[in-house]
Amino acid sequence: MSSNLFKFSKVFFLSLLLMVGAFAQGSPVLWEQVDVSSRDLFYGPGGQEMLPDVSKVTFVKEETEGYNKNIRSRMQMEESGLPN
Repeated sequence: MSSNLFKFSKVFFLSLLLMVGAFAQGSPVLWEQVDVSSRDLFYGPGGQEMLPDVSKVTFVKEETEGYNKNIRSRMQMEESGLPN
């Protein structure tokens, strides 16, 4: 039994070394340097042109159970033919 465990641990260790070696190539980057002043931090990458149309959204109810605030809403879908 200990012989099988030794073989398994040896194979596992060698495969772990191979995986680490494969991921170690190149330099990992957590974030990149960007000019923050050129970014739209309020509307996001799509800008004001890609804001959703909320004129068709109606409030249904607010659920007060639990710890998180839940709001149920409904969107009119006449254009797409989907049911409300």
